[in-house]
Amino acid sequence: MLTMTSLPRREFLRRSALLAAGAAFPVARQVTAAPDAPDALAGRLYKTLKIGMVKNVPTLTEKFKIAKEAGFHGIEMNAPGLDIEETKKAIVESGLPVDGAVCASHWRIRHTSADDATRAQALHDLKNGLRQTRAIGGHSLLLVVGKGEDGPENEIWERSIENISK
Repeated sequence: MLTMTSLPRREFLRRSALLAAGAAFPVARQVTAAPDAPDALAGRLYKTLKIGMVKNVPTLTEKFKIAKEAGFHGIEMNAPGLDIEETKKAIVESGLPVDGAVCASHWRIRHTSADDATRAQALHDLKNGLRQTRAIGGHSLLLVVGKGEDGPENEIWERSIENISK
């Protein structure tokens, strides 16, 4: 086996040249394919952002329009707690769809909590978030089920699975 201290200069140069040639080949292929890439991904990859990432302006419709003008294809709302009618109006007036939502309470009210009432509220929020997301045309709801500080991993895992399965 060769080590760096015993690698002859000619062998080093040969290997370096092979590595450089090999590395250049996929790049050349990608450059050749670049004009076709947008068409190949059309309808499959979209740029979206969370509603809170848009600057604070007076109306939801204005936020949607700003996001669309910036080149985004969709926006994510916070649910539960959103105004369904106002959101539908913003979608229509801006032409920007809601692709999903983020569960608004998942960091504070967790499925991993040791407290039964807290877990019940977490499930209530999850169900309402799903209903509201669907009502505005969204297809997903991001949920953080809990935090490790709520107990040992095996306990919080079981709590979260049991709660979400209800």
